[in-house]
Amino acid sequence: MSAAGAALLWAGAIQRLADRAAHEIRSPLNGAALNVAVVRSRLERPESDPTLLSPFAQAASDELDRAIGLVEALLTLARSAPVPVDLYSTLSALVTVTGVIARSEGGEVSLDRTDEESTQTSLEGNAVRGALASALSAAVVGSSKVRCSLGRSGERIAIQITSAAGSALPENVIEGIRKAGIGLERQSAVTTLLFSRAQAGRKT
Repeated sequence: MSAAGAALLWAGAIQRLADRAAHEIRSPLNGAALNVAVVRSRLERPESDPTLLSPFAQAASDELDRAIGLVEALLTLARSAPVPVDLYSTLSALVTVTGVIARSEGGEVSLDRTDEESTQTSLEGNAVRGALASALSAAVVGSSKVRCSLGRSGERIAIQITSAAGSALPENVIEGIRKAGIGLERQSAVTTLLFSRAQAGRKT
């Protein structure tokens, strides 16, 4: 896959994620603003007891933490892909974003910890991120529970995405993934992506 094709694959994937996540950013910000307004209103009352305002202040803080975590993950994904790409950190940011989207629909997305010492791939960064985002988005359907894990398959790094609801990748995405040199194995509930490892010391 050409660099332009990889960039196009990633641009489409991150746009779809951002569109779906927009409401999940606005919602906690609105919640925080509402709780701050309550605190301000009650502080203006002469008889106000500050100790009774703690729950509202804490609620505002919790809502802001939700929004900040999601925005930070989106900003991480919006930056230019490093070379080589670290699969675990990229997948972690994607799980944060898709997890928030899934929870709003009663679902769940989780990422298992990995014992792999090296999780960097030599493949083109935008193609890698586009493939992971597309596979995760396809797995997050309604109230499904999605589990991600990272391990090895021979000499390659394997990422498994398991969804009780199954997943349906569009044919153009499947073609893009394979053109990028990413292995793809699919069963009814499991999508496995296979990545070549980066050579030690290869950085830019």
